[in-house]
Amino acid sequence: MMQKATEVIRKHFNSLVAENCMKSGELQPQEGVFDWAEADKLVDYAEKNNQVLIGHCLVWHSQAPRWFFQDSTGAPVSREVLIERMRKHIHTVVGRYKGRIKGWDVVNEAVEDDGSMRKSRFTPLSVLTSLNWLLQFCTM
Repeated sequence: MMQKATEVIRKHFNSLVAENCMKSGELQPQEGVFDWAEADKLVDYAEKNNQVLIGHCLVWHSQAPRWFFQDSTGAPVSREVLIERMRKHIHTVVGRYKGRIKGWDVVNEAVEDDGSMRKSRFTPLSVLTSLNWLLQFCTM
């Protein structure tokens, strides 16, 4: 069954979007420790099949690892530490795939259905209110 699905994807789709393999919790489960295996497979697959790839997603409240928001004692990190962790993560990921990924979903689900900003672990630190930082982090 998987072979048939793969044939359909190759024949009828010209672009792919990463599902989980490029989210911060999957790529960097521990600070500074990256697991590129699944993301690399997807990038290679898209290139092999002449498909455009969209990276998904660099910042998301739901699948970000705990260490992103906490220090070694479990206490919340400062706004500055969180921003620096995001910067390092984004630079590393975008830099690794520079020229191989067409575009990035930078922030995922930051807005609620009613149009208000989503309350998340990012919210108290007001990180996402300055999307210019995130865009700068992605510019290499």
